[in-house]
Amino acid sequence: MVRLLPKVLREHPELRQEILSILTGSYVTTFDALKVLEHLERLREDFNRKVEEDNKRFEGIVAELKSLRQDLNALREDFNRKVEEDNKRFEAIMLEIERQRQDFNTLAEQFLSFKKQVGGLEETLGAFVESYYITKVVEELDRFLLR
Repeated sequence: MVRLLPKVLREHPELRQEILSILTGSYVTTFDALKVLEHLERLREDFNRKVEEDNKRFEGIVAELKSLRQDLNALREDFNRKVEEDNKRFEAIMLEIERQRQDFNTLAEQFLSFKKQVGGLEETLGAFVESYYITKVVEELDRFLLR
């Protein structure tokens, strides 16, 4: 029967239109397929354009991140340099404090030595003054009594 269908369609053209209308209800025509393909092509172009826009945006973000990384590295280098400078200043201050401490200790030792010397001198001077006044008092008493 399937072999007879082409012969029947040639002999009865009205059946062709009937079969075609039956088939178009369940099958896609070439025109419909072209419309779908055109729509898919527009969607593909829109998608490609969107992907390009996103790629440009991402490239901008990546460039900004690289710039931020460079800025961060520069800041880190500045920070490290300043910390190193501060460390050197701190070490110089600590050396100066140590030098001042040594000078103070030397002066304190000299002062204590001087104080001992003055203390000995006070005793000697005190004894001398006391001896002198005693001698004078005794002389005055002798003179007063002998009179």
